[in-house]
Amino acid sequence: MRVEEDEVAPDNEMAEFHQRATAATTAAIQAASQLAQLLIEVRIAQLQRAARASEEQARQARAQARAAQQADAAVWRPATRPGGGALRGRRTSPRSGAG
Repeated sequence: MRVEEDEVAPDNEMAEFHQRATAATTAAIQAASQLAQLLIEVRIAQLQRAARASEEQARQARAQARAAQQADAAVWRPATRPGGGALRGRRTSPRSGAG
């Protein structure tokens, strides 16, 4: 009868090892899944931050272009009017007044 108990004990022991290995594998998979989800969330946050920065740069570039166009228009509109506008009577060359 002792022989039968020895034969049963290793099966129980193997079942326990299997159960522990399964639990450890499950825990490792869950941890890896949580880590992957965290990394995805971090990347999403990075991309959102980069998008906001890019949008701000685009806004600034548009504002600069608008300001340059307005400054250009403020100078050239009067200059292209009949009579020369703002440029009428101005010296256009350093030599024009010398002499």
